[in-house]
Amino acid sequence: MNEKQLIAKCIRRDQRAMTELFNRYAPVLKTTCRRIIRNEDEASDVFQEGFINIFNKLNTFGSKSTLYTWMNRIMVNTAISHVRKQNIIYSSLDIHEMDFMEEENEEMEDELFQYLEELDAAEILDLLNLLPDKYRIILGLYAVDGLKHSEISEKLGISVALSKKIVSRARLKLVETVKNKQYEHKEAGHTAAK
Repeated sequence: MNEKQLIAKCIRRDQRAMTELFNRYAPVLKTTCRRIIRNEDEASDVFQEGFINIFNKLNTFGSKSTLYTWMNRIMVNTAISHVRKQNIIYSSLDIHEMDFMEEENEEMEDELFQYLEELDAAEILDLLNLLPDKYRIILGLYAVDGLKHSEISEKLGISVALSKKIVSRARLKLVETVKNKQYEHKEAGHTAAK
């Protein structure tokens, strides 16, 4: 069954078609939820809510984007709504920390991208999951989901400047994490060689 037929049947609430749509996209959309919401139980609840939203809004899908892109946007918005309700960003935000933020430099960014190019998607997501919530969520929305700072600002109720600062700080934290992992890897290799 092609995508148009599948969508039409889902709109008519055909259970087989709905199950097929779910099975096609569930793994990748569940990953989207888990990237934004760290707690597995909460992520599962949000994932279910997101799929209900997808099925309820499927009649509004237009062909301006791919079905996956459209569904992912709904899942991201559902997860963001949960983040806002739980006040995750503000509860993890240390305002004073933002005043003393280092500036990124090109060398650090090049080093990070060089390292990330060697990793697969699962390893990159594992690295992101090592970041505190505010960094992981906002960097993911910016770098993975492609949201602009103005969109992040609007969706999370923070300023554009704060969104930019958090992304910058998240990149620095990723560089620190990468360096620590490389050091641990070298140490493990050095110990094994003895």
